[in-house]
Amino acid sequence: MIGLLGTLIGATIAGIFVVLSNRQRQSFERAKEKRELLLAKFEAIHKGLVAYQKLANELSMQMLSEAGYGGKLDPNKLSKDAILSDLKMNVLFYAPELKDIVSQIEQKHKLIGSHAAKFVLGSNDADNSKERMAGNAAIEAAESQKLTEEAEKMLADLVSAYINA
Repeated sequence: MIGLLGTLIGATIAGIFVVLSNRQRQSFERAKEKRELLLAKFEAIHKGLVAYQKLANELSMQMLSEAGYGGKLDPNKLSKDAILSDLKMNVLFYAPELKDIVSQIEQKHKLIGSHAAKFVLGSNDADNSKERMAGNAAIEAAESQKLTEEAEKMLADLVSAYINA
């Protein structure tokens, strides 16, 4: 009888140990998956910032090229909503600390787009000459570049804080 009781107690203790061990392992696995997801999303935000800024720089350079050297502006460069959509979604869900600066970058890009649209439509009045619109777009692109660099620094700080937490 004592042997049977000892076996039952031993099996119960072993069962409790297995259950606690499994819970701990599952918790560790969930934390690991969350960490990997967040790091992947932080990387996607960085890539989105770089792609969005590259688009602004290319567009302003094409405008300058056409205005100064007779190059041709590619109208397909005017809209890259997918880049912005993914960037905004990732910022909203995974790095809301960047929301304000990404909104500022978006406003700069809207101004660049406005200059590009006027440029393509070929307004000829003195205030909207192609050279002036191209110059304005280049200024907005440079200001957007500064904001993008600031956002990248904020993202780096966010990733560093997350990794070291």
